[in-house]
Amino acid sequence: MADNSDNDEKNVGDKSGNKEKKVDLVFFLGTNDNPGNVITPIQLRGPNYDEWARAIRTSLQAKRKYGFVEGKVPKPTTPEKLEDWTAVQSMLIASLGECKQGKGEEVSAYFDRLSRVWDELMTYVKKPNCKCEGCTCDINQQVIDLSAEDYLHHFLMGLDGVYATIRSNLLSQNPLPNID
Repeated sequence: MADNSDNDEKNVGDKSGNKEKKVDLVFFLGTNDNPGNVITPIQLRGPNYDEWARAIRTSLQAKRKYGFVEGKVPKPTTPEKLEDWTAVQSMLIASLGECKQGKGEEVSAYFDRLSRVWDELMTYVKKPNCKCEGCTCDINQQVIDLSAEDYLHHFLMGLDGVYATIRSNLLSQNPLPNID
């Protein structure tokens, strides 16, 4: 693999290993860049927000991904770059949205902590807007509904195991209950 630091691109082979394509390092995902890996060992506990945010920022800057969080990496228009951008954006949202109830933590404290993280995360997510005239699709309500469903899933999946039965019962309802 060649590294061209002048334009921050890297040559990578395809799955067969025969062809090489240039990948902008901002869009490059290494083997340790996935939603299952911890960005920082520091867990957000509310009072330690500054320490946690600094650790997240440093880690993402080292991986050339902090521009996504700041909104400085615009969504590309070319299909090839758009696919890479979407992969990185999805990985970051999944990783940053990983928030679980701490041992011995009250459910209300966990909910408050998750709400603060979720609210901040949502400030970085670009929401689609319908650009057609005389819109009948109501895209804004669809986005709100999807966000509420994601929020409910994050909350329930982060609860301690003692709530497994309640979690299963709630997730089996159709439609899903409101988080409020």
